[in-house]
Order: sequence, then structure tokens, then C-alpha cells
Amino acid sequence: MRVRCVLHAVGLVLATAVLHGCADNRASLPDADPGSKASQDLRVQRGDFRRTVLLTGELEAVIGYPIIVPRSESWQVPVRWMLDDGSTVEKGDKVFELDTTQVIGDVAQKRIAADTALSELHQKEADIAVQLADKRFAVNQAAVAYEKARLKASVPKELVDRRGFQEAALEAERAKVSHENAVADYEAAREASDREIEILRIGLDKARRDIAQAERALETMILRAPRSGIFVLGQHPWEGRKLQLGDSVWVGMEIAEVPDLSEMMITAKLSDVDDGKITPGMRVNCTVDAYPDTTVGGTIREIGPMAQEERGSTLRRHFKVLIDLDRSDPAIMRPGMSVLVEVEAATDEDVLLVPRAALEFELDRSPRVRLSDGGVADVRLGPCNASACVVLEGLEEGQRLRARG
Repeated sequence: MRVRCVLHAVGLVLATAVLHGCADNRASLPDADPGSKASQDLRVQRGDFRRTVLLTGELEAVIGYPIIVPRSESWQVPVRWMLDDGSTVEKGDKVFELDTTQVIGDVAQKRIAADTALSELHQKEADIAVQLADKRFAVNQAAVAYEKARLKASVPKELVDRRGFQEAALEAERAKVSHENAVADYEAAREASDREIEILRIGLDKARRDIAQAERALETMILRAPRSGIFVLGQHPWEGRKLQLGDSVWVGMEIAEVPDLSEMMITAKLSDVDDGKITPGMRVNCTVDAYPDTTVGGTIREIGPMAQEERGSTLRRHFKVLIDLDRSDPAIMRPGMSVLVEVEAATDEDVLLVPRAALEFELDRSPRVRLSDGGVADVRLGPCNASACVVLEGLEEGQRLRARG
């Protein structure tokens, strides 16, 4: 038992010595290994600082071939069928079917109206034929009466008494006037009937034109691709989304397009708080979010003159920015793709720079950095970009820093 206790005590002493030695070795190590992440050239140094402004935007085609709702009697019409957004189409392919219920109803009503107009025309022609026949008969009777009276008045006055001769002449004059009146009445009736028939024919022609127009409108309810390419659905004007089945569209509305992918541009948004930081003509670097390894240069063409409200927000405003790209890649660029735009706003030369990886930011206190010796320094910063900030106070050139934990 005594031997066992001695051995146990010796083991405890040896273990304590080993642990103490390990602790001493760990304490003697430097704060940061020169090859570790905490000391990978994190130093304060002088250099040129490039001021940048980041914008978000989306690709658009410079030239697009729109698909527009055609004219019809219905101001609004629902979408019954449409091609999937982004589909490849050939010229003449069907891309939309608009609801034809109301148009078919219009065609039926116009056909009824045309049939009614034709019936009225035939009825009026029959009535007028009877009226003119009666008036022609009256003219013939008046002509016969006039001829009789004229023959009676042509008897020499030596063969009849004076009174009889005068009465015959007066009767002939009355018959002549009656004949002339009958002829005038017939001509007036014929001219009036011609006008009535013409009016009815015009109404019938209009009804037939209305039928033809409605039938053409029925045909145009099927919309086709104006050219080969990519089919791009339009946006709902106030829902902030792509058009969907059942949405109502109206005459003249652009509901889709087939863009020319050979030349693209970017429409970006500049927050109103950044107004004045960029100007037309500045160079930009654009990265399509779907292809982060591909960067394309460009130039700011135009900045909108007025700030616009963000959809669904009354507090945030932005200016519309149009950007021309140096080149387009139809193989990967599609309208509507989101793009990150980095604007090269200005360059400050020979300024003191601190890496952002060494900075610590907290609410209600100044930014600070951790020095390589374990100390902490408060700093006053100028502008920053994605990798560094300009140091105004608190650090000196060449100081080594530790990355924030």
C-alpha cells in the first residue's frame, strides 16, 4: 500500500511538470504567426484611393420589337393564353391569345344589324316600287285626260259655238296643268325614294364593314412574334410583376417584346442621397450577377432629371441612370438580368489607407483597429470602398494591424 501511494504521488508530480512546461511554451509564442491570416500584410500604407459608387440595375435591349394589343371594340380584354417568358420564338409564332368572348358577341350583333339593314332595304324598295307605280299610273291618266282635252280644244271655233270653244280651251289648260303636276309629283317621289334607298344602302354597307372589322379583330386576338429571338413578357403597369394569365390588357398596351440581343444597355438606380456623386460620361464596370466572373465596361449616358418613388415605398427615391455598354454578349446577356454597377467616381492620390479587414465598427462609438501588438486604436476615417478606407487621424504609415475576429 505504501509503495502504491508513492508511485501515485510521483505520477502527479510528473504530470504537473509536463503541463507547466506546455503552458510556458504556449505563453512564449508571439501574438500572431507571421504567416497567419491575422498578419497577412495588414498594414497602414500610402496609395491612391479610388472613390466608387455602387449601383444596382438590370439589362435592357437597346432595340426591341414590341407586341401591342390591337384595336378592337373592347377597350380591355383578358389574356387567355401566352407563351412562357424567355422562350425562343421564330417569326410568326403564336405568343398570345386574347379572350375572344366579347369580340365574338360583337360579330354576332353586327351580323344581326346587317341582316336587319338588308331587310329594311328590301322592304323600302318594295314600298317605293308600289308608290312609284301609283304615281306613274296617275301621270298616265293625266296624260290621257290632257290629250283628250287638247283634241277637243283643237276643233275650229267655226264648228262650235263661242262658249263651247272657250270651255274646251279652259279644260285643256286644266288638263295640261294636272299632267304637269302629276309628272312633277312622280319625279319628286322618285328622287326622294332614291335618297332613302341610298341612305339604307349606306347603312347596310357600314354594317357589313363593321362585320368585316369585327372579324379582323377576331383574327388579331391571336398575337404573333414580329421576329425571331427571345420572347420577353411585359410588366404589369401597377402590380410590379410580369403579366399573368387572366390579366386584363387594353388597346395600344405593349405587353411583350422580342429584343435584339446584339446591343444591350443597363438601366440602373441612383439613390437620391447619392445625387451629385456621378455625372454623365463617367466610366463604369458592370458585373452580371448570374456571371460574377464576367465584367464589362461602360459609360454613363444619362441621369434622370427627377427622383422617382420606389415601388411600394413613399420614403425612398432614386434617379434613373442609363448606361451604354462597351460590348454585348448575346450568349449570356438577357433582358431583366440584375447587374452590379461600379462607377469610378474619383481618385484621391497619395493618401493613408487602412484595410477594411482590420476595422471594427460598432454603434455609438468611433471606428477602431487592433494593432499587431494587441493594442487598440481609435481612428477617424474618410471615404471607403470595398477594400480600404482613407485614414484621417489615429494611425501612421507602416503600422501593422490584426484582422478583426
